[in-house]
Amino acid sequence: PTPTPTPTPTPTPTPTPLPFTGTATIVAFGDSITYGQGSSSGGYPPILEQKLESSIGGDILMKNRGVPGLTSPEGVDLIGSKIRGSNLVLIMLGTNDVNNPAGCPVPFDCRTLDSLREMINIARSQGVIPILATIPPVNPNGREAASRPKIEALNSDIRSLAFEEQVILAEVYDAMLIAGGNDLASLFVDSVHPNDNGYPIIAQAWFDAFAGSNILQELKLMILKQRPLARQKFFRLKGYEQDEYPLRFIK
Repeated sequence: PTPTPTPTPTPTPTPTPLPFTGTATIVAFGDSITYGQGSSSGGYPPILEQKLESSIGGDILMKNRGVPGLTSPEGVDLIGSKIRGSNLVLIMLGTNDVNNPAGCPVPFDCRTLDSLREMINIARSQGVIPILATIPPVNPNGREAASRPKIEALNSDIRSLAFEEQVILAEVYDAMLIAGGNDLASLFVDSVHPNDNGYPIIAQAWFDAFAGSNILQELKLMILKQRPLARQKFFRLKGYEQDEYPLRFIK
C-alpha cells in the first residue's frame, strides 16, 4: 500500500505584541485631602494620573473617591462600593480620626488601624490591589499643630500595618516634611489641607511607591490584558473622575 504522507506541520506564527490600548482603573480613596480641598486642580489624583500614564505608556482611569470629613470607620462601610471594578485602590485615611475623634461613629474610638486592615481585606476580596499611605503632617502654624505627635504615632502604626499585610506604602508624611523643610507651612492652604505646592508632593510620594515596587509592571500587564473601558470625561483631565460634594460637607 502507498504510505500516507505525513502532513507538514503548520508553523505557529509569532504573536504580535498588543498595543497598550486598555485602561487600568485606580481609585483614590480617603477624606478631603484625597478629594483635593485647597487645590485649584483636583488635588493629587490628576497629577499622579499624568505621571503614571507617562511612565507606563498606557491609559489610567483615575477615580477620585475622596469624601470630605471621612473617618476610617466610615471608610470601611463605604470602600466596597467605591472600588468595585477597579484594579487598585490608594488608601489614605486617619487625619479626621486624629483631629476630630468625636466625629467617629463610636466617638473617641476610631479604631484607625483596625479600620485600615478591614479596608485592605475588603479590597483584596474584590480582587483590587490596596496601597496605603502615611497621612500628611499638619500646618505647624495652624490650629491643629498640637496633633503632630499623634500623627507621628499613627504613621508609625500604619508603617507596621503595611509591613504585616505586605502592602505597598507611600511615605506621604516624610515626603512633605522633607519638601517643607523649615517652611512646612508654605505647603498648606489652612491648618490641614495642602495647597497647590503641597499636592504635587503627595502625588510624587504615591508615584515613588509605585516605582519602588513591581506595581508599574503589573499596571502594564493589566493594560495589555484588558479591553478598553468606557471613559467618562470629568473636570480637567481625560478619564479623571471626582465625586462632587456640597461645600457644607467639607470639613
